[in-house]
Amino acid sequence: MRPGALTVLAMVCWGCGGTLAPPSEASPDQVPRAVADPLALEAHVVNLRMWDTRPTDGAPRKPTFWVHADVFSRSEEEVWSLEGARAVIYGRSEEDELITITAGRGRFQEMKRAYLEGDIVARIQDMKLDMADIEWINEERVARTDRPLTLTMEDTHLKASSLRLYPDAKELVMTDVTGFLRLRKETP
Repeated sequence: MRPGALTVLAMVCWGCGGTLAPPSEASPDQVPRAVADPLALEAHVVNLRMWDTRPTDGAPRKPTFWVHADVFSRSEEEVWSLEGARAVIYGRSEEDELITITAGRGRFQEMKRAYLEGDIVARIQDMKLDMADIEWINEERVARTDRPLTLTMEDTHLKASSLRLYPDAKELVMTDVTGFLRLRKETP
């Protein structure tokens, strides 16, 4: 072990908020798989955030992205591997709807990007998006996928080949869209 690595490891573990070993009553299928990088830290339960990078003129910075994972590991390249992830994408203002995401696994690169995959379900109010993966790029403030997805709402069922989601502009941009969308005329 490198000099000082034990101190850093102890400080990181202390701040994780989780335990380092699975509970003794855990069955073998509940124990997380081994980490490929022998220098990586593996533990349970982590909450990670990305922050708005714009100047704030003294006001506190607002989060842009938050992810919680049941199991995680961290490599020396500042990349977090996540399992059992739940995430939130925030709009610029407090009134903006939150975009919530569940995923089987993912990766988080501090202040740069997060990549989630494995039966993705994203929700924006009553809209549901089913995807294979989604990537949040913090500097561009965009969530995207280039794999097929499905969007469903009460009277809507759309399939598309890609998606760009801009939370600040409240825009969804999809390509190669098929399906049905019922437009209702509101009566006064």
